[in-house]
Amino acid sequence: MMRAYFVMAVFLLVCACTQNVLAENPADGEIARYQKALEIDPTNTDLHNNLGIVYYNSGKLDEAVAEFKKVTALDPNYAEAYYNLGAVYGNKGMQDEAIAQYSTAVTLNAHMADALNNMGLAYFNKGQLTEAITKYTEAIRVAPNHVAAHNNLSLVYLKQGQFDDAAKELQESLRLNPNDAEVHYNLGVVYNKKGSGEMAIQHFRDALLADPNFANAHYGLAKIYLEVKQNKTAALESFREYLRLRPDDQKTKDLVAKLKQEKAPETAAPAVQPCPAPSPWAPCAAACGRLSVPRRDRAGARAPRERDPGSR
Repeated sequence: MMRAYFVMAVFLLVCACTQNVLAENPADGEIARYQKALEIDPTNTDLHNNLGIVYYNSGKLDEAVAEFKKVTALDPNYAEAYYNLGAVYGNKGMQDEAIAQYSTAVTLNAHMADALNNMGLAYFNKGQLTEAITKYTEAIRVAPNHVAAHNNLSLVYLKQGQFDDAAKELQESLRLNPNDAEVHYNLGVVYNKKGSGEMAIQHFRDALLADPNFANAHYGLAKIYLEVKQNKTAALESFREYLRLRPDDQKTKDLVAKLKQEKAPETAAPAVQPCPAPSPWAPCAAACGRLSVPRRDRAGARAPRERDPGSR
């Protein structure tokens, strides 16, 4: 029987008598069904694991930890439960605890590339970049087509100023998934850092084709149009799209108001037109020099992403 990580490839091992459970929140119904099933079979590790998944997806992290610990107590060789514990601890910002759990998962299953990738993320969040590179590289060795590991490794190289190495990893990610908006965005950041404005613009546009509501890609375009191309009209259009998605960004609102008041002549961006699709963004790395913040706002490059616990 296959075991689930954190996403719901969950086993429907619940007896028919629980199918009529009613709840306002669908997750409450799932929780009730698993609890009822566990009353019948309290040592079923798969049920405990899957109940932990439901708790995790409902934001009930302490309850999720309790269920996964029950699994490891019942079956110390249940690798996926250790992986899931690592994901919960990572979500709670407990990086050392996450690393310990991922390490146990990998000891039990050396081919668990997601655990290696997420261990790399934990080290990255601790600022231990050498260790992060090691784990991302191990994940790629185990699973050469692991898009997240390639992308995350590129962000370490970007933070270290190794732009060619970062671009190489991102190009490999694109080969595996040509329509990945995050990867296009990160390539835009890398090319902007390298001084290749045209390539940066192209990848920001490609990110918007894949995800028209990718706020940071609009912001990235705006900053290049403004600071590299000296094209205020194009910059204002991209800022407008960014603010459509991020209306509470007062700093950008103030910048836009200032640009509208300025009467200086503009220089058209040679052979470059503003992105036609409405979409927003936050400051690009070359402009603000910031990256690796674990959210999509004013980070130079998207933070490493932790794969959904549940996909292998």
